[in-house]
Amino acid sequence: MALLLIPFFLVLMYVLVVLPQQRRVRAHHAVVASLATGQTVMTTSGVYGVVSEVGDEHVMLEVAHGVTIKVARASVGLVVPDGRPAGDAGELGAARPAGPGHTESGHTESGHTESGHTGPGHAGPRDAANSETLSGAPEPSGARHDVPPGGDANR
Repeated sequence: MALLLIPFFLVLMYVLVVLPQQRRVRAHHAVVASLATGQTVMTTSGVYGVVSEVGDEHVMLEVAHGVTIKVARASVGLVVPDGRPAGDAGELGAARPAGPGHTESGHTESGHTESGHTGPGHAGPRDAANSETLSGAPEPSGARHDVPPGGDANR
């Protein structure tokens, strides 16, 4: 009886794991083979763009007006059927309804955004009036606020 379980589990694994993966690979190869200029696609990293040039190993995607990037042809994940990214309301930054305790601008009633930053400039964790951090410790002279601690300013 135990000898019959081993082949049964092997067949079950083949049906549940290998066959679906083979179908996904074939479908991806079909998408990559059918790429044409003018199609709106999404890469596997989530970048949406319009195909402007198709090469043997690469695809040129226009991701914004006048901005073209070169990506590997195999990195195209899917062709967007209607030419619009999923969930796109037609305009970038389209307003979403304000939830309880939030204003139309996305700020809470206390003036903070959902991410915790304040005001239009989002000054961050320092008090701009006296150049001290919120912990009360004075900042070292010559500290750069646009470079993260330990970061390289030349990147």
